[in-house]
Amino acid sequence: MLGKSATLLVGLVLVVACQGNESPPLAIIVDQLSLTQPNPAFQSQATDLLEDAGYEVQYVPGDMVTVEFFTNMEPAEIVLFRTHMGVLGDSDLVAMFTGESLDLNDPEYIDELVGKRLAATWNDDPDKAVYGLMPQYIAVEMDLHGATVVLMGCSGTLGIAMSDAFMKANAKEVIGWTDLVGAFHSDRATIQYLQHKLAGVENPLERVMQEVGPDPTYHSELRRTQ
Repeated sequence: MLGKSATLLVGLVLVVACQGNESPPLAIIVDQLSLTQPNPAFQSQATDLLEDAGYEVQYVPGDMVTVEFFTNMEPAEIVLFRTHMGVLGDSDLVAMFTGESLDLNDPEYIDELVGKRLAATWNDDPDKAVYGLMPQYIAVEMDLHGATVVLMGCSGTLGIAMSDAFMKANAKEVIGWTDLVGAFHSDRATIQYLQHKLAGVENPLERVMQEVGPDPTYHSELRRTQ
């Protein structure tokens, strides 16, 4: 029979062992733009910042950014969506591009296309369409598990439809651009945001806008929804 002190020691060992088995928080870099505007320096800098802050980093290259990937994302604390985003027609509805080629002969997503939950979108090749995720699809089919979401593409916070969709998909907060933005400017601003956020700086987004500023060509700004 164990004595009282031995029982306490065993309990302490069990607590320490359980704490030691905790997995680090996950951060995901979704790099659909690597297909058309690759930036290995951004990937390296963002990964280093996150790993130094104790995160496990999952990098998803453009050819793996499929519709199925979006609907089966692992729970993460931070998700960087380095993806093309585009406004459809004259509306303020924004689609998030995948890296998956559109196939009208594939019955899997026909209902979603007809119901306008998915859309045909184009990167830089007018002859190659890819699936685009509409806000209605994101709100219902995705689960962000309380993650901070950074929409690095154009117009993520133009209107409220896209940011509202991510909030309905259980995002903790959504950071995005109010209009068009250049990839280099967005990459630079996101690195600055990560540096400040991970360092515990108060109002990191305000700091980024002071230091990096709006996009020099399109004058869009980063905005936050929560």
